[in-house]
This record gives sequence, C-alpha cells and structure tokens, in this order.
Amino acid sequence: ASPLAAPYSIALMLISSSTYYMTALEPQPLLSPDIAVLQQQAETVWSVKEFAVAVLNGLAQVLWLNDVPGSAWGGIILLIGVLAASRIDALISIYAALLATGTAVLLGLVQSDIMLGLYGYNAVLLSLVLFGRAFRMSRHSFLMISILSIVSVIFCAGMKPFFAAVGAPYAGFPFAMISICVMLGRRYFAKLTYMEPSTWKTPEKSGENPSAE
Repeated sequence: ASPLAAPYSIALMLISSSTYYMTALEPQPLLSPDIAVLQQQAETVWSVKEFAVAVLNGLAQVLWLNDVPGSAWGGIILLIGVLAASRIDALISIYAALLATGTAVLLGLVQSDIMLGLYGYNAVLLSLVLFGRAFRMSRHSFLMISILSIVSVIFCAGMKPFFAAVGAPYAGFPFAMISICVMLGRRYFAKLTYMEPSTWKTPEKSGENPSAE
C-alpha cells in the first residue's frame, strides 16, 4: 500500500473511534451501541467554575498535581512556576489548555475525563515543546499550535477505546506521537523555522547561540 494513504487511514481510525465519546456529534448506534447512556453526557451543563478547574487540571496533569477532585490548586501552582521562568510559556500553555478543553466540551466528551485535564494536558505539552523551542515564535507556529491542540483532543479520544480496553494509560500518547510526526516532517513546513535542540531555552531566549554566553 502506498505510504501516502497512511495519514488517511490513521486519521479515519482515530476519528471513527473517538466519535464514540463525542456525543455532541450524535454518533449512530452502529458506532456507539450504548449511545443512550452516553447521550446523557451531551446534556451536561458546564459552569464557569467547572470549566476553569478543567483547564487548570490540564496544566496540573503535566506534573500529576491534580489529585484533589474539583481543586484547581495543582494547576495554579504549576502556572506560577512556569510564569516565573517564562511569561510566554505561561500564556501559550493557558491558551492551549483553554482551546483543547473547550474543544472537548464542544464535542461532548466525557465530563469526568475533561475535569481530570486529560485533554488539556497534551495540548499544554505540545505548546511548551513546539512554540518558541522546536520552532521559532511566529504567527505560523502559533497557528500550528492551535491546530495541534484541537487534533490532540481527537487523538486522545481516539486512543481511549484501544488503550482503556487493556488498562493501559493513554493520556500522554497523543503528545508523543504528534511531536514525533511534527519533528519528522519539519523540513516540509516552509513557513516555520526549526531550531536545533541545543539552542532550546525559554521562548524569550530560545534560538540564541550557546557559544555566545
């Protein structure tokens, strides 16, 4: 089979399996045998506080600091630490967590998973690694982070049926796979400027020549 068909095949597999949990899309019974149970999830009304906690838990998941249900302290603590090192990192991680969490809510994914920060987590990691480190800051790299944050939600939901069935953790898998794919395909992103790992620092300083210090 042509390798050109691999992205289509993988995307179709992930999207098909992830729609099982996307009750806002009204999946057909063929894809979701217990849709009557999942449909109740689509009727969940989110409060501003719940959404804020979910966003902050996406940050807290980076260091597994969301042990207290309904508490946002883990995310706040991590955000303070990130802010102390880099204002850009803090802003882009909040943006990615907001975008990914919002996408998960709009797609009607399981509220308990969203509240744990499972969907914001991957987006936060992608933003911290790719924006201002692997790729120089620009409107194009910002667009890439925006797209990948949304893609990571679908990827995470798509992996759940396969990994959860055998009791394997799947939360960090989207981040790892998406990062690898982006790095391997970096030569094709003509609008993005790739930076060697040896130059990675905070986004404010990343790209500087190490020998200049």
